[in-house]
Order: sequence, then structure tokens, then C-alpha cells
Amino acid sequence: MGAICGLGDDLDVIWSGLVEGRCAIRPITIFDVQGYRSQIAGEVSALPPLPAGGALGVQPGENPKRLSRTDLLSLHAAAAALRDARLLEAPEIAQTGIIFGAGSGGMRSIEIYRRAAARLAADRAAARPLHAPHPALLVPYALNTAADFIARWFGLGAPRRTVSTVCTSSTNALGLAFRAVRAGRARAILAGGGDGLCELTVAGFNAMRAVDPEPCRPFDRNRRGLSLGEGAAFLVVESLESARARSVEPLAEFLGYGHSTEAHHITAPDTTGAEAARTLALALADAHIAPADVDHVNAHGTATPYNDVAESRGLLLALGEHARQIPVCSIKAMIGHCLGAAGSLEAVAAVRSLQTGWIPPTIRYETPDPDCPLDYVPNQARRTKPRIALTQNFAFGGNNAVLVFRRWEE
Repeated sequence: MGAICGLGDDLDVIWSGLVEGRCAIRPITIFDVQGYRSQIAGEVSALPPLPAGGALGVQPGENPKRLSRTDLLSLHAAAAALRDARLLEAPEIAQTGIIFGAGSGGMRSIEIYRRAAARLAADRAAARPLHAPHPALLVPYALNTAADFIARWFGLGAPRRTVSTVCTSSTNALGLAFRAVRAGRARAILAGGGDGLCELTVAGFNAMRAVDPEPCRPFDRNRRGLSLGEGAAFLVVESLESARARSVEPLAEFLGYGHSTEAHHITAPDTTGAEAARTLALALADAHIAPADVDHVNAHGTATPYNDVAESRGLLLALGEHARQIPVCSIKAMIGHCLGAAGSLEAVAAVRSLQTGWIPPTIRYETPDPDCPLDYVPNQARRTKPRIALTQNFAFGGNNAVLVFRRWEE
């Protein structure tokens, strides 16, 4: 696995931050947010340097200006995951595919280009010296460019795919990778997603009044909306035989994947929780486990009024009274909602919970909500040693996805 977010660019540092309940939601600095309802996000404080190339090395003539903020975040997390799986220098990397979950893609680069073009027009009209925007800024506009850059950078020779379902993008990327490996259609797949902050996203969520002016409070009765974030995370999904051929021990066992589309509303979930429950039930059936087998849920937990209720009711419908005994956490309280990268970041956290036994806290949880009656691990991490963990995400348009992982036991 590999990850980067507002808490850091190293997985151990990120995990320590999550367990300690550190908040990475702070004032946005990369563009002007003056006048917005919310001016904070889980911003990555410094973009990482370009990683060293893998099997094929850095492509000749590669211009870093062609890489968007999302590309840079994603390259860093991908390199960490491939290194962790001992694939960077392995010949098997040529048979490794990539499934990338995209959100806003290279939109930030397009925004920079557009503003520079507007200045150019003003300079031309005023007969001032001209400074044309670099056309390479337009390259990462298409959502599939991140997957292409990663594949070229590290020499991933197997098929590549890009999934764009907003907040479930990287969740679905992982689920599709799981299905492909289980069916024998792929030996190994680098799966996950990345999303960088951009003005379009920040302006859009502010226009909807879906963001909290202060750091978000998932499942708390006084929650007022989400906090945005950015980052990237990848997991190498492969068969046991493939991993052991390189003497790599699995981090966890991928058991199941459930996906549904409810089409209830363009932005609001079905607050009965019925569709969330159906998706969870599909994942449990795919994993061949019972509701009572679930030990932990890393929740979508956006801190929006409707989503938290729908998710809580969905867990109760799908898991019954057992849901009240399960520790449920939302790491978005610490890193914000990372959109296209949210699912893979939360999957990484779920796997780390299985490895270490620690459940990260839901920080800033103070006032219980009668409509959210579960155990949200308030404010302090908890040691429970879960054996089976779920991670679930629910996107605009009613696109729902749930993943099931089991602690690796020989």
C-alpha cells in the first residue's frame, strides 16, 4: 500500500496521525478562497518530488509541467505501493495492470491555464509584454491521464482502466481489481485513486452549502457539512500465488465487493438507508460472510446531515442489532473528504486496522444524534483487534460501493 494526504506523505506517518486523532484540515493556501463559506481543507502542505522511474524509468522528454497536482500526488502513492509490494524492480511489473479512480483529474492545471490566458488577453489589449500560458497545462485535462502517466512511469504493461464515479471512484477501482484477479483475468493490479484540490470543487461545494466553515464533525448532532481534502492511495491487489512468487506476505485478504446505483437524487442519498443496506448485503454475500462476522466499519462519514443518517440506518438494516456493537469511524474528520481518493485512503486505513488492531477515532464527536445511534469511536482510538473490516462509500447520483477485508492469517 502507499498513500499521501494532509497528514503526510508516508504511510506510517499517516497512520500515526490517524490513531492519534491529528487533524490535517487547515486554511487553503494554493488558491484564493476569500469570500467562501468554508476556507479550509485537508490540503497537502508540499507536493512530493517526482519519484524515480521503475522498470522503464522516466520517459525521455517528459515535461513535469504536463503533470497535474493529481498526477503528482498519485505518482507518489503509486511508487510507495509498488515499492511496498517489491514490484518496482521485479520483472512481474510488466504483467501488472492499473485501475485508477478519478475525481477532478487535472482540473487545477486547466484553471491555472485559464487564468493565465485571461491575463494574456488583458496584456494584449493593454499592449503590455505578453506571457503566454504553457500549453502543457492542457495535457492532464482528460481523467485517464493519471493512469497513463503512472503506467508509463513505472512500466506497468498490463491493461489500464480509469473509473470515475465521484466519491466511490477509488472504491470501485479496488472492487474491479478484486474481481479481475479473482476471475484470473489479471495477475496483479495497482488499484486506487487520487484527487487534488481545485477551485471548481471548492466553489461547487460552497455553492451547495455542503461544507462546514470549521473542521467537520461526522455523525455529531451539530454537524454542518463536510470538509474537503486531497491525496492519493493505492493498494496492490494480487493472488496469493503472485505475491509469494516474490516472497511477499499479504497485508490482508480481500474478501468481497458490493456495488449498486440507487438513482434516488443527484446529490442526496436515500435517507431510509435501504440502498446502503442493499449494497452492504451484496458485499457480504460476495465475501460469503454473515453480518455477525463484521468487526469494524470504516465509514463514508461525510458529516453532511443526510449522508450520516442514511449510512447509519443502512448499517442497522444490513447488520441488525449487531451494528450497535461494531466500532464505526470516519477518518474524514482528520483528512477531509478526498473525493476520488477517499475510498482508497479509507481502504488503506481499514487494512491497517486489521494489521495493528487499532481503530482510528472520529474526532470532534461531542453530541450524539438520535438518528445516528452507533458506536463511532469518539475522539480516542480503540484497540479491538478486528478480524473482518468493511469500508464503504456513497457518491452523488446514488453510486454506492462496499469493500470487505479480512485480517491475514496463515
